[in-house]
Amino acid sequence: TTTVAPQALYFLNSPHVGAGANAWAKTLQPVVEKSADNGVTLAYRMALGRMPTKDEREFGAAFLKSGPLDKTLPKYAKVLFSLNEFVYVE
Repeated sequence: TTTVAPQALYFLNSPHVGAGANAWAKTLQPVVEKSADNGVTLAYRMALGRMPTKDEREFGAAFLKSGPLDKTLPKYAKVLFSLNEFVYVE
């Protein structure tokens, strides 16, 4: 969910956001290669400062296992960057 539609489009298409997601994915990759669940937990702790819920962990791990890690992990990173919880500090 986003505040406005252009926000979602910006994060989807921005080369800057894509480069950041790719760089962060490289940082996360060694952990994810050993355990997708641990990788999702680390990503949530780094990006959002909290543990993922059970559903978030399960869906994230399933997504990361759905294809080659060099493709799924940057996409997953971009999704976390796009969350309102990441973009706006409450």
